[in-house]
Amino acid sequence: MPGNPAACAHKIVIIGKCSNSRGDEPLDLAGWEIWGLAWDPLPRCDRYFEMHHNWRILLGNADDAARHKAWLAGFSVPVMVIKDEPDIPESRAFPMDAAGDLIGRTCQGTVYLENGIA
Repeated sequence: MPGNPAACAHKIVIIGKCSNSRGDEPLDLAGWEIWGLAWDPLPRCDRYFEMHHNWRILLGNADDAARHKAWLAGFSVPVMVIKDEPDIPESRAFPMDAAGDLIGRTCQGTVYLENGIA
């Protein structure tokens, strides 16, 4: 809403795997969305992110990859991915081009993101 930025505020907690702050996540805050990594089980998560291009083979073997795919397919919340994944019902393509326009690109033209939390 123009003129009232607080009315549009969207409160998000992004949870990574850093051991020195891992226990500080406020999972019970009303009105906050919890975002997490798609390989990290959380007691509550409103949106997961699997931003690896090669997530289907990333874990090293077919059995682990099948378990990860089943894990992602079982989510009832959005799973942000690089491109739509028809076998992951809640997958949503991340707007990578828009992100690149906003934050910049490498000299190769790829979006400048260095890790899952970024």
